[in-house]
Formats: sequence, structure tokens, C-alpha cells
Amino acid sequence: MVSPVSSLDIVVLDNASTDGTSEVLDGYAKKYKNITHVRHRTNIGGNANICRAFEMAVTCGKEYAWILCDDDKYDFSNWDAVKAAIKGGDDAILVERKIDFPENNKLPYIINTMAFLPSTIYKTKNITSQVIQNMYVNLYTSFPHLALGCSLLNNNAQFGILEKPIVYQDVLMEFHKGTNEQIHHRQKNVNLFSGYISSYQMIQDKKLRRDCCDVLWLGKSFFYSMRAFWKTNGLYGYNICDVWNSLSSRQKLSFVFAGISVGVKYIFAIDSKYITIFGFRIQKPCKNSDLFVSGGGVKK
Repeated sequence: MVSPVSSLDIVVLDNASTDGTSEVLDGYAKKYKNITHVRHRTNIGGNANICRAFEMAVTCGKEYAWILCDDDKYDFSNWDAVKAAIKGGDDAILVERKIDFPENNKLPYIINTMAFLPSTIYKTKNITSQVIQNMYVNLYTSFPHLALGCSLLNNNAQFGILEKPIVYQDVLMEFHKGTNEQIHHRQKNVNLFSGYISSYQMIQDKKLRRDCCDVLWLGKSFFYSMRAFWKTNGLYGYNICDVWNSLSSRQKLSFVFAGISVGVKYIFAIDSKYITIFGFRIQKPCKNSDLFVSGGGVKK
């Protein structure tokens, strides 16, 4: 089917690309009057480019804005539901969902879903100067746009939630937007979960903040999320402090036990083929053979 957004105003922010993207975009902009190609003189990084996109959404004079990425999949068969939500004046329209939201406690699931940038279409009047400032402060978390999500929660915004998603994304545990060896250490080492939790400090309601942390990994327990934290750059000190300072007493206890459980498995673990000691895998002796592997070397 023809994309229903193909006739809308489309602005592409070219982050000083060097792979021929600019030439392709210039061609599209000449062919289609609704496409605008904006090329940055320097690469400002993926997260700053997100902030720039929201800034431009404010100045474009449109009622709604949808910030997209370049590596997701779309199904526009449910676009009529988006038009209905716009007609109803929703402040934010969720066009992606990984699980069903509980009827009695939707807000934590909404904000966690909004961490995926293209998941939400926003009413531009809510992108205030304070929100933009908070986005730039929140750059290092890799979720600058959660400044807007938290602001919407603080102001009792009206959310529209589509029954059938339009955009689909795979969950990535390790990700860096525009990073290299000279990137600031906070952004280079940020953890998915510490990024979430740091962003949620902009939520004014403490109970809601705790509830949001409880469902960090949608469909999984808080303990499960914290085990994943410890396994993915969790030992970086700033990440630990960001998480620890933001949790309730109950959550801190779970955080500690999750770290212990991961640490014990790292120190000593046994499976069907290997014994793992301090991260080194040793193959168990083979039956009817004196061949075994020790420390990566082969002995006989």
C-alpha cells in the first residue's frame, strides 16, 4: 500500500553524512516539494540530532510531529486510528507496543514504550522551552526525548494508544549513537537501564517514578532487568550511582541481589560442557579420553 505519510511534510536532518546520502536527499527534495533536506555542517551526534529534530518540530508550525529513525519497520494498515487520535486532540499517540498494558496502571508502560523514539507522535505545543533544555541535559542517557515523556506525565497528558502497532523495533541491549573512542565517558558507557532510570528522575510523582523502574523491561520483573544491567556495562561507577540513587529501598535490595547472582555465576558456573571460573571457560574432560582444554590451551 502507499504510505499515508508520503504526502505529509517530511524534513530529513542529515548529520553531515559522507556516504552519498546528501546527494540522494537533494534529488528527492527537488522531485518532491514536501521533502526538505537539512544538512548539518558538522556531525553533532545522534542524540543531539534528536534534540534538533524536536526543536524544528516546534518551529515548523505543525500541530503534530513524528520523529523517525532509519532502521525500523512500518505497517500503515492501521493509520486511520492515528487520524482518529489526532482528531481527538491526544497529546501523544503511541504507535508501537511490545506488550499489552494493564488497565489499572498504564503510565509506567507508556513511558517505557516512549523510550523507543519513533513509538510516539507528539502534539508540538507540549514541546516547551523547558522540555528542550531538559532534552539537552539528558543527552548522555541516550534518551533525550524522555524529557518530553516525563513532562507529559507530570502534566496529566492525554495519551492515545493504538491497538495495532504501526512501527516495529527490535530490542538492543548495547547501543551507542554516533560514538567513537573520544566520546564523553558518560555517553560512551551509558547502560540501557541506567539511561532509563536517570531520565525518570524528571518525573515528579515518586510512586510513579518507582513504578516506571519496576517495569523497565516490559513483560519482565525488576530483578530480571537488574540482572541484565549488571551483565551490560553495569560495573561502570556512574551507572551504579545513577541507579542506586534513584531506587526505593525494596528496589535497592533487589538490585544488590541481582548483582550477587550475576557475580556468583561469573566466579563459578558449571554447564554440560564447561566449568567457568572467573570468566575463564574450562572444558570438562572427555569420556574415554585424556584430552581437555585449560585456559584456552590444549593439553594431552
